[in-house]
Amino acid sequence: MDHRTNVLGIARGRIVMGLAMLVLPGVVLRLLFGRHASTPTARVMARMFGAREVVLGVGTVTSVKERTQDAEWTGACAVADAVDGLVLAFAPGVPKRSRPMSIVGVSAAVLGMQAARAFADERSSAETEAALLDATVGR
Repeated sequence: MDHRTNVLGIARGRIVMGLAMLVLPGVVLRLLFGRHASTPTARVMARMFGAREVVLGVGTVTSVKERTQDAEWTGACAVADAVDGLVLAFAPGVPKRSRPMSIVGVSAAVLGMQAARAFADERSSAETEAALLDATVGR
């Protein structure tokens, strides 16, 4: 699989997770953090993060498919995933059952940063080729 396929898969998963947090925040919180995690305040926070996930996911899918700002959107998602993963791994009070999810966040961050770099290199290469072609044609 190539970087675009990986990024699209992660972005689509982000959209699904975000929609689940928006629509069923209590269920998502119980699955991730246990039955005592679903308080009214936690549900509000889950909905806020759900909206973030949907926006990042839709923006990434759109930019990767259109090949415009794909490196930027993918990099932004990677930063969000890295922060989420590190917080899950090291924040006090996070249940032990939730800590393995940090591996998912950090892994998505690593894949995302590699893809963002590849997208940026691809764009740079295309711009260089276009500039050479323009110079050759005499524009």
